[in-house]
Amino acid sequence: MKRQVQAPTGHAPSTASRRPCPNRRGLALAAAAAGAVCGLMPVTGSLASGPPITGQVMAKYVFSPNYATDTTIWALTLDNVSTTPCDGNDVQPAPPCHNLYESTDGGTTWSWVPGPSGQDMTDVVLPSAYPSDPNVFVDAFDPTTDTGDVYRSSDGGSTWHAATWQSIGAGDDPTMSGVMSAQPGQPAGHDHIVLSRSQGTGFETYDEATGDITLGPTMPPGFVAFGSPVWADANTFFVMAYTPQEYAESLVGGVTSGSVVTVASPSPTPSEVVKCTLTSCTHVATVTQGGTGLAVSPDYGTDHTFAVWGSTGATSPTFAITQDGGSSFSTVSISGEPSGTAIAALTFMSDGNSGPRVAVSTAGFSNGFVSWVSDVDFSGGSYTVTSYDTSSFHTLQPLEAAPNDNLWAGALSGPGPECSSNGGSTWGVHC
Repeated sequence: MKRQVQAPTGHAPSTASRRPCPNRRGLALAAAAAGAVCGLMPVTGSLASGPPITGQVMAKYVFSPNYATDTTIWALTLDNVSTTPCDGNDVQPAPPCHNLYESTDGGTTWSWVPGPSGQDMTDVVLPSAYPSDPNVFVDAFDPTTDTGDVYRSSDGGSTWHAATWQSIGAGDDPTMSGVMSAQPGQPAGHDHIVLSRSQGTGFETYDEATGDITLGPTMPPGFVAFGSPVWADANTFFVMAYTPQEYAESLVGGVTSGSVVTVASPSPTPSEVVKCTLTSCTHVATVTQGGTGLAVSPDYGTDHTFAVWGSTGATSPTFAITQDGGSSFSTVSISGEPSGTAIAALTFMSDGNSGPRVAVSTAGFSNGFVSWVSDVDFSGGSYTVTSYDTSSFHTLQPLEAAPNDNLWAGALSGPGPECSSNGGSTWGVHC
């Protein structure tokens, strides 16, 4: 369906100058002991004037699989101010509506992209052959009927096409969870998009070649999935899960939601890790430290590393990490922060010296709002933590690493993109 759209106002490209970014390792103090805090350093030059996306809270970044060549980033934002009707074509929709943006210059400038008419977008993914495969996929729902669908655009948002639902019928609506993930390593036109079922019983798969959605894979008996599927390689993805008992215990534990951090349980609730292909799922690990978020190393094929974070009931910011595919986990503590802080976001970077490297955003209340970004570097079998005070942002969420290891985030204190090219030491509206 072709639509005539008017370019939104108030979204001119940023003219803010690029701020210099000092070398992160030059600032960090050497730490000999595993888990030692290298240094707590204030962020400089935060919240530059004239962000390229204004009036929007950042919700998600998606980086082109060919980022090294095309430097393209797609972003989903949340407008929580306006009261006009929700419409994917409206830059100021009613809460909790989202907007879509694209940058083709590594985040220096952004262009607003119209979404499916009358739909609120809840997720966006790119196929693994993008941009040779020009499709962009969004999960969206109609707020007037409370029904969702997967939409595809191959022309930058001028037209959108919905999934056919021939195999299972549109009455079985899996996309209301608003979570999906694209299979890596596929040829153009033949990708698969895995969608989390809102009931937590498993997944449904969108076939790019046919435009159809089919059932599967399903969760093992006795496990309930939550969160986003995270691909480890071209054939395997991980997802977090609970047993019924763990789920009941999690309901009285602590949670992190947006800018609100609550710690209400004396001990973490264990959680489970399930590994899936497009046809089946198996339970692979119990994480006694607990956690609700999962991130996989970009070098998983060689380092077999993933992390679990967001433990309910934790009294300090910690995450569990495995470097053997889930056979064993160790606990990483972000020390030196007040009691009651919690991890808001975690992402892997790819340039650890001789091991994985993780960026962690933490936030909490201690005589006012406090937050940090920590650079956790695993080298020689141990880890060092370098933490940067980001309290001026209130909290940085989401926090996602681009293929070139630039960190992209959203600041609750100042809507719009924030980027760091040095592991969190300094931030600007672009890198």
